[in-house]
Amino acid sequence: MRHLVLAVFISAPAFAQVFSWEDKDGVHYTNDAASVPKGAKVKKLETDDRPSSAQPAPQVEVAAAPAPSAAPPSPANPSVEREWRDRFIALNRAIATKKQELNALEVSLPNKVDCVPQQRAVQPAPGTAAQPFAATTTRCVPNSMYDRIKLQIEQKRVEVKDAENDLEQLDRRASFEGVPREWRRGW
Repeated sequence: MRHLVLAVFISAPAFAQVFSWEDKDGVHYTNDAASVPKGAKVKKLETDDRPSSAQPAPQVEVAAAPAPSAAPPSPANPSVEREWRDRFIALNRAIATKKQELNALEVSLPNKVDCVPQQRAVQPAPGTAAQPFAATTTRCVPNSMYDRIKLQIEQKRVEVKDAENDLEQLDRRASFEGVPREWRRGW
């Protein structure tokens, strides 16, 4: 791939400007400054460093890149764009929904043990004229809902992680197939 870029750069006309930037997917080259993502550190490659047209251009062997499974998506085909956008939207919504469900479960998690104050009537000792009174005691019992909700929370965390992994795989596949970044935004 770099040989191909080098060959294009060497054969570019003298008035062309070439920009490069690097992100998590690697180094990218373009002659259109508007196509560079915002916030990326851009390097403007000097066209004066190229060999002049009087000198013969060095022969560069271009290795054939592996062909993607399908033709790269074309902006001229709106159905392909819609399909990719819908995939990203569906996965982002699924992740957001699962995170909301996880948050609701975590908020609703009861105490592991419930302590309930109980009052019981206490009779005065025989031969006394005192009135019966109520004694307060505390009774603690395990909460049966705690373990059930705790298990649901763990299952929901796994679902969130799986959905995030699915989104990451879809993003990799989109990169491999040359899907533009703006199609992957999801919302």
